[in-house]
Amino acid sequence: MTPRWLVPALLCSCVGSAEMAPPQSSAAVRPDAGPVDAGLLERPDAAVLELDAGLVPRVDAGGLDAGTPIVDAGLLPCGALATRLTTATISVSPSTIDVGSSFGWSNNRPVHFAGLSDGTARVAWSGGSVVHVTPVSASLQRLGVDLTVPGESVRGFVAHDDGTVALLVVRGTTMVLTKLRADGTAVFATPVVNDPPAEVEGKRWVDSWGHDGRLVFTGQHYVAYFGHTKHFGAIGKHQGDLLISLDPTTGLPAGGPAGWEWGCSHSLDLRLAWDGASIAPVCLSDCYRVKAVMLNNSEILQSEPSGNCAGSSDGQLGGLAALGTGGFAFTFATREGRTSRDVGFIALDAQLRKSPPVWLTSAAGDESTPHLARYGAQHLLASWREGADSKLAVVSAAGVIVEGPVTAPVGLAERDDFGRWPGGDVGWAEGAGGSLRVSRVRACGP
Repeated sequence: MTPRWLVPALLCSCVGSAEMAPPQSSAAVRPDAGPVDAGLLERPDAAVLELDAGLVPRVDAGGLDAGTPIVDAGLLPCGALATRLTTATISVSPSTIDVGSSFGWSNNRPVHFAGLSDGTARVAWSGGSVVHVTPVSASLQRLGVDLTVPGESVRGFVAHDDGTVALLVVRGTTMVLTKLRADGTAVFATPVVNDPPAEVEGKRWVDSWGHDGRLVFTGQHYVAYFGHTKHFGAIGKHQGDLLISLDPTTGLPAGGPAGWEWGCSHSLDLRLAWDGASIAPVCLSDCYRVKAVMLNNSEILQSEPSGNCAGSSDGQLGGLAALGTGGFAFTFATREGRTSRDVGFIALDAQLRKSPPVWLTSAAGDESTPHLARYGAQHLLASWREGADSKLAVVSAAGVIVEGPVTAPVGLAERDDFGRWPGGDVGWAEGAGGSLRVSRVRACGP
């Protein structure tokens, strides 16, 4: 069998708990994005462009440690960060949440969280052969019965204020985009990749080689981003990521803001976000086009030479959050250039130019499992694991810690994303057995 690596020649209330290498990519993401500069891949520093001085202070190209945390006095009237965290447990019994494992390709089963404008939320999770969507009230209690669809795992999720939800679901070797009404009936269920696995050039499918994914809604299109397997004829089959814009009424391919047929390979993990003007796809690649965390399959955000071109890398993706003024903030964990594994922060301006990294951690031990979401109007909520402890911190749009970090009595799964309510609160959910544990951090200050 052809090796799995790609030939290089060819991304407040209170604290409480309630028991309740093939050819190059076919299209650019931004209309003004030109061909990939080969020099960029060899010289990552060439991608480092200074952001607007109002967003990111000048720092040297080696990055900046966030330094001693300071507390913005504007945050204090709401109480300390730890007191703004509320958690609750929701039973899903007799069903059982399948979170998979952290070993192997796409053996994980992320739990997906989405906050709605009325203060409620929806949580999508995998349950064996059925994907569930659990409705959650503003007080983190069950709001009704689950919506369910057939599928072994959910790889992307969008919840709308009208009660509809869209899910990127794995069914056998097929990746399906399905949309449900509030009563659970299907608006559509459209295969995105569904060729039967075969030794035939051009065939595409999903399998155990990796199909992590994300789904966003731009207001005009759904954009899906996920790993899949493709057969390249004489050079055999390989794993890489697909980015595609889809019609919101049919799920069929549409001329949206983003798309390519083949991106990072191997695409070990990925994130996707929309800031109202631009789409930002980020992957962790172990080989093609380069061993790195990549933006738009062309720009190096963070070099990651630990990739082995065989499906493994020591790097970790964190959270990718759209900023209210345009652009994005991103966190990651790496040992590259550090004395231990640390959590880094990068800002991207509205033109997707990156800042130098700011290091949120610098302790002697390893930090891992970073998360990030926009928090309130002007800040972000970051988290990571430090040994057995989960840490939370409020950071600025430039990556400066303004409150925390504090130890929080919550779990953090490596590939689950933080979500955000339109009012600025941040939430997430973790699954175990027959229970969901849902957390909410109330926004405070600007």
